[in-house]
Amino acid sequence: MEQSKSRLELLPVESIQAIQCLIENVPDLLSIILTCKAIYKAFLSANGLMLKQVLTNEIGSEVLSEAVLADSISRHVPVSDDVLDEPDNLKAYSNLKIFDSLFLSKIHSHVVYFTNDLISKAFLSAIFTKNSPIPMWRQLPASDEEKRRIQRTFYHFQIYRYIVYGGKTPFRAHLHMDQNRIFFNHFSVWEYKQLACVHDYMFRIIAPGFDELVDHDVKWAEHRMQYASFDDPEYIEPLIARGLFAIRDMLEAKSYEQICIAYCQDSPNYSSHLLHHGLRNSTDGSGEDDDKFVNNRLLELRVMENEWEMTNDAENGRGSRPSKESMERRGRIYLAGGRGWWTAEDESKVVWPHGCAPWDKPKELDRWNTKDGRSIDEAKEFIKKLKLPTLR
Repeated sequence: MEQSKSRLELLPVESIQAIQCLIENVPDLLSIILTCKAIYKAFLSANGLMLKQVLTNEIGSEVLSEAVLADSISRHVPVSDDVLDEPDNLKAYSNLKIFDSLFLSKIHSHVVYFTNDLISKAFLSAIFTKNSPIPMWRQLPASDEEKRRIQRTFYHFQIYRYIVYGGKTPFRAHLHMDQNRIFFNHFSVWEYKQLACVHDYMFRIIAPGFDELVDHDVKWAEHRMQYASFDDPEYIEPLIARGLFAIRDMLEAKSYEQICIAYCQDSPNYSSHLLHHGLRNSTDGSGEDDDKFVNNRLLELRVMENEWEMTNDAENGRGSRPSKESMERRGRIYLAGGRGWWTAEDESKVVWPHGCAPWDKPKELDRWNTKDGRSIDEAKEFIKKLKLPTLR
C-alpha cells in the first residue's frame, strides 16, 4: 500500500521552494528539508538561491556582506596580507553550501547576542541613569539602524580575529607590526572608533572571570598573574583575540571548572601586539571621515565635559595583583603539588595528588611510646617483689 503524502509534498516544486524562501533562519530550513524526499529534492534544485534568501532573512542585507567575508576569511588558510582586498571573498556568497550557511547562522547568533548585551549595558551606564531630567530621545530603545551598525562592528572584530590571531600557533609578528596596512586602512576612522568601543566592551565582560582566576587559582598565583588592566593588557588581549565564540563561553562560565575550561587553566599566551596595540597605533584617518563620527551626540551626552584622569592602584582599592599573603600561600601550595581553587577561608577545594596536603597527613605513631620506658622499669620492680618458689 502506497504511503500517503502530506499536503506540502503534493504542492508543485516552485511552491515548495517559495515556502522555503520564507523561512527565517538556516537551522529551521535544514530541519524542514530533511522531513521528506520531495522537500529535499525541491531544495537541491535551487539550493543556492534559497540559502541566499534565508540568510538574507536571518542576517539582513545590510550586514550580510560582512558576515560572508568573515566566513570566507575563517576558511582562508594561510591568510594573506591583502585578504580584505580580494574580491573573490564576496563572490563566495553565490556559491554557499549548507555547512557554510550553518556557520554564518551560528556566528550571527553570537553577533546578535553581543549586540543586545552591549546595548543593555550601555543603557545601564551612569550617562543614562542620572537623576537629572532625561531628554525623550535617551529613553528610546536602540533603532534597527543602530543595531546593524553595532552588528557590523562585531563582524569587523571577528574578521580582525581571523586575520591576526594565529589560534594555537604563535602570533605572527609581521601582522602585528603592520596592522594599519593589513586591516585599519580598509576602514574609516569612525569605524575603528566603533571597534575600540567593542574592544572596551569585550575587555570589561571577560575581566571578572579573569580576575577570579587571578584571585583564587593556585597555578595562576605561581605564574604571578596580574589583574586585568587597560594599562597593562598583555595577558588578557590574547583572550579577547580568541573571538566571539570563545568570549561567549567565558561570559557564560559560572563555576570554577567552567571558568577554567573557558579561560584555559594554563596562563594565557603573552602578546602586546593585538587589537589594543593596533587601535592605539592606528592611523588618524582623513578629516572627512572623522566628520562622520557622531561628535554632536557625544557633546549632548556631556561625556567629555571633564578630562579623563587615570586612578592609581590605591584609589582603585587594590593593587595590580592579590595580596602578598595570598600569593605566598598559593605559591607554597603549588610547590607542594596542590592545584585548583583556593581561598584564605577555605582550602578544602584545593586538589592534592595524594588526597590531602602534606602538612595535613596524620602523623605515624612512634613504635615505642614515651611512657614505655617508665612502664618497663615498673615491670622490673614488680617482678623483683614477687616471691618465686625455690627449686628443690
